[in-house]
Amino acid sequence: MRRIPERLEAAVQFDDAVDLVEWQLRVASGEATKSGLAPGEVAAVARAVALLPGLRLRGLMTLPAPSEGLDAQRLPFARLARCLAELQRDIPGLDTLSMGMSDDYPEAIQEGSTLVRVGSAIFGPPEGRGGEGGDLLARPKE
Repeated sequence: MRRIPERLEAAVQFDDAVDLVEWQLRVASGEATKSGLAPGEVAAVARAVALLPGLRLRGLMTLPAPSEGLDAQRLPFARLARCLAELQRDIPGLDTLSMGMSDDYPEAIQEGSTLVRVGSAIFGPPEGRGGEGGDLLARPKE
């Protein structure tokens, strides 16, 4: 996993791209379909990124699996917020907590999200995925 930041830095220097990075975490155990780091891996990778002059780690992100009930939705967001708070003690400049989408952004904001993705609420669901997306009022039942 440590080689990924080095490859990313090389691409940034070559392409003269923006040097902002948010690292994705799998905050729930058993999320085999998700990419990103497990919570136990993030500190080492964050420290490795901090040593690379071509990259600047800004924060963390997650895309948790859909869950029933507001408390269940908030749990992965709370885990990610705790992880960011721990990293902020050692790595200055971490200010981004990207979590929450059209169906769960209120819970993400309550847990400290600084960046939410609400494209489906604005533009409707992506073609071919079905579902009821696009309804800002759609909320899980308690």
